[in-house]
Amino acid sequence: MSSKHEVDANPSPTLTTHLPRRPNGHSPSQLLMVILNEKQLERLSTATDDAPPSYYHLEPGSSNSIRSQNRQPPPIHPHRSTPTSSPSSSPSQLSRSSPTFTALVEAKLESKKSKLKSSLLDLLGGGTAKTIKDVKNMAYRSVRDVVKHPGAQQSTALIEACAGMCRAKGVNFSEILQDPFLEGHRALYWVIISRPPPDEYELLSAILKHSGPLSSEAIDEVRLVCLQVGDQTLFNHLWRHPAYGALSGTDELLLGATAPVDYVEVQETTADEIGAFTARFEITQFHKRMNVSGKIVFEFIARGRLWCLKFYATPDKKTSVLGPWAISLSIINPSPPTWLDSRIIITESRRKSSALLPPWPLPKGSAMASLLSASSLDLRREKPPIQFRLQTKSHQLQPPTSAKTKVGRSELVARFMENAASSGLQYPDSVYYSPNGTLRVIMEGRLAEPLTGADCIIS
Repeated sequence: MSSKHEVDANPSPTLTTHLPRRPNGHSPSQLLMVILNEKQLERLSTATDDAPPSYYHLEPGSSNSIRSQNRQPPPIHPHRSTPTSSPSSSPSQLSRSSPTFTALVEAKLESKKSKLKSSLLDLLGGGTAKTIKDVKNMAYRSVRDVVKHPGAQQSTALIEACAGMCRAKGVNFSEILQDPFLEGHRALYWVIISRPPPDEYELLSAILKHSGPLSSEAIDEVRLVCLQVGDQTLFNHLWRHPAYGALSGTDELLLGATAPVDYVEVQETTADEIGAFTARFEITQFHKRMNVSGKIVFEFIARGRLWCLKFYATPDKKTSVLGPWAISLSIINPSPPTWLDSRIIITESRRKSSALLPPWPLPKGSAMASLLSASSLDLRREKPPIQFRLQTKSHQLQPPTSAKTKVGRSELVARFMENAASSGLQYPDSVYYSPNGTLRVIMEGRLAEPLTGADCIIS
């Protein structure tokens, strides 16, 4: 009884396990134990990494553990002198004690975080209490947060969650992603500006997937920002994505793909100051596509300009039948004008095998032996490369500014019929095609005014 009177006469300002009972018969410690049931204690012991760390779980001996031990709760019995724990006290011993003020704070934080999570999931899940306007506002805010922190691990998940939320409410998420509401630009612009490395294109691919198909204005902005950062690898990733729409509908049916399966690699030569570069192309099923769709287009960045290399068949104006083949080279807005001296080179992709010759020996001096010997030499002889020269004349090459721009200044054209060696490309079994029909093309160029009679050679 005396102990009880002592406690009543000296009430403790802190939470203790020996406070007087309330009229309902439960002490604060018992109420706390009811709140912190077994499930809550289990969640506290297995807290997620993003929750505020408990100082009870810090490693002994670290500076953080010393600071946390200096902030230990006051003694349970204020009228007694409880020994103060030394800096070497084990955190595990502290965690075995009865629920303290820190445990209560952790429980409240966990409860608050759980409520925030459930609210966020309800909003992103398109709860019935949310209107279309609420969903749009949430999507706009989330997209803004993503472009502010494009490297965050949660950015891709947030884009996917917003897409699901908009889909559940019938909101067009593509329109939000293509809306230039971020300082006059779209979300793609700011993600590209951050220049993610090739192994971190996940967020970029997620935005492209939910943006497609890109509008012509969005494509122009993608070209602009890729020129600003000067990243051909990044632009090639965008160009090859189905949202960019680089592959025609006919080629999609021919190739069974929704994105270009062709390959392009650009190397800029730094040995001189002329502005030289080399681009290598691998064009899948070239012969079939030229005869059916009649057009194959490449876009790539080199020397601060966006180039367009196009192989096409000129249609007959009367019959609409595809006619002779040609190559054109141009630059796309917002590329600046330039002089250009370049050449297109097509080399052999395969050789005819001499195994096609009869295996049995033939009499020497016979007509058949002489004929087969000559054919064997012809089959083993390497074909010369096919070359087309593309160069500016009296005017610089410039991007088309209007429909009235002269062709001679907006693009450079070379026709296959002008080179006799290219006639073999019209046959599917040409040695210039690989066994699967791939054509390999090399473009060498330099941003300089052509010299009369000089060859365009990039070393």
